[in-house]
Amino acid sequence: MKRLLLLVLAAPAIASAQIFPSPTFNSLTLQNPLTAANGGTGATTSTGSGSVVLSNSPTLATPALGTPSSVTLTNGTGLPISTGVSGLGSGVATGLANAATGSGSPVLATSPTLTTPNLGTPSAVTLTNGTGLPISTGISGLGSGVAAGLGNIATGTGGPVLATSPTLAGAGDTAGLSVAGPILVGSSTVQTACDNTGATDATSCLNAAVSSAEAISNGGFLIIQPGTYKVSSTVAINSAVTVYAYGVTFKWGASAPGSCCTPIVKIGNPSTSTYSATFNMNVLGLTVDGNGTNNLYGFEWDTVRQSRFQDLAANNIAGTVVGASGPFAYYLTSTGTHQFNTSVNTFSGLQANGDWQGMALTGMTGATQSFSTVNTFVNTNLFNTTAFGIDFIQQCDSNYFYSTNVSTGISTGTWVGVRFNDGANSTTQDNDVNEEYFSGLTLSGGGSGSVSYGLDINYAFDILVDGYRQSSGGGTWSQLAIGGPASVVSYKVTNLTAPLITQYAAPAPTVTAGSAAGSSPPTPTINGNTLAGTITFGTGTSPTNGTQVNVTFPTQLPAAPKSIVFTPNNGSTYGLNLVPGSISSTGFVLYAINAPAASQGSTAYTINYVVTP
Repeated sequence: MKRLLLLVLAAPAIASAQIFPSPTFNSLTLQNPLTAANGGTGATTSTGSGSVVLSNSPTLATPALGTPSSVTLTNGTGLPISTGVSGLGSGVATGLANAATGSGSPVLATSPTLTTPNLGTPSAVTLTNGTGLPISTGISGLGSGVAAGLGNIATGTGGPVLATSPTLAGAGDTAGLSVAGPILVGSSTVQTACDNTGATDATSCLNAAVSSAEAISNGGFLIIQPGTYKVSSTVAINSAVTVYAYGVTFKWGASAPGSCCTPIVKIGNPSTSTYSATFNMNVLGLTVDGNGTNNLYGFEWDTVRQSRFQDLAANNIAGTVVGASGPFAYYLTSTGTHQFNTSVNTFSGLQANGDWQGMALTGMTGATQSFSTVNTFVNTNLFNTTAFGIDFIQQCDSNYFYSTNVSTGISTGTWVGVRFNDGANSTTQDNDVNEEYFSGLTLSGGGSGSVSYGLDINYAFDILVDGYRQSSGGGTWSQLAIGGPASVVSYKVTNLTAPLITQYAAPAPTVTAGSAAGSSPPTPTINGNTLAGTITFGTGTSPTNGTQVNVTFPTQLPAAPKSIVFTPNNGSTYGLNLVPGSISSTGFVLYAINAPAASQGSTAYTINYVVTP
């Protein structure tokens, strides 16, 4: 029994120790199907090759992922930009495939900020907000010299000026303006190219330029480029115009006229109508050269009123006839009718050198009764005259000369410094040379073989010469030569050690801002003396019409001046309509009829003045 029990218990062990062949099942039906781990059916067909893929950190070789519902490519590499990224704009993938240039962040189209980019040659670019473009290298197509000119400091205000037909507002300081011939400035503009080398005749061209200026309402402003202009007949200035001609010479280039006298420049064009004269004419800086030719006047004025002539020169006017029928550097006359005169003009800085005769003043007698009268001359220098220095011929009345120098360079012959002589030898005061006044007259006579007369007074009334000085130069000298009936000769000559003009020369008057110049105006300035000079001034806030500048003489005059003449120097000053006010022996004021602009600088307004004691 015990053996049987042991056998039964050992039978399974014996059976398990036996080796059986592997079973082959054609089919197997599971009572309960197996469950796939982590979900799924476990019934899908396998794809690819290689090892079974588990979920954590598998390594896949060239898998086709299809369209994952999500994927994180933080560590991804090799994504092709041309096909691997969707949603790019047209051409973006191609652009991103090119090599990058520069450094920094990518640039998008709208409002990028670029740091020192090299743009190459863009097909189009708008530089509305651009800055710093160098004028010398950054702009192509500029004319020769334009870039260099634009690189200079600008002067004035307003737009740039081009060569053809510019419009300039307010002459101001035009000394630096350079143009190819005369240029006209006014409400309309015309440019005329005239030869300024002296090679060809420029007379017609100059007259055309003057005529164009005269055609402008209220007179144009004619600027003539410096140089020498050959002329063969008269350059005529017939009506209101301003000619700016510093550095300009009109040189006679023709044979001598057959008779006396043809003016190189004639100013004024009187008509036969009643009360005809030319007003508001201004000529500055012009020189004429007679080129040693006979039968010429350098400048002739005919029936001109209330005009200004400054820094003129007339040289080398030859001659043979002495007196009224001969040539002069300067010739003032009045041929208008009904007592219309060459009068109330200001002449400053007239120069002459090497002329036959220096200056003549005359008018018309008889029914016409026209005079050269009430003209003011300041700083007149007539050097090396041959026959006469200054000749008052007839119909001259109340002309005033301040600081006058007249000389002769003759070694033999006769010379007269200043002659006061009615050419008609009239004994009627209305037809004669009357009330001529000199303050500071210096006369220098000729060489050892000459005979000089300082003053020749013949048929003249009320001649006054204060501050007379003379120098014989070695020849025979007479201070006075008196002629005509005693009843028509009256004069007074004071022989001073220094001309009276020096009493007025220094110090200059003092100037202060007037009550109408506004609040806190700039301090005005003055350059000149009691008799003549220039005043510049500006304005503060809220100026009004009225007194703009107070002028106080350094030394009180014996009496209030007879007259004070103002000549504005720019358009702004013209617009104020300045008149002298509160005239007394101690000074005067500049009174503006029209209110000036507010807060103008100290040089905004400038005016010349001439005082007649």
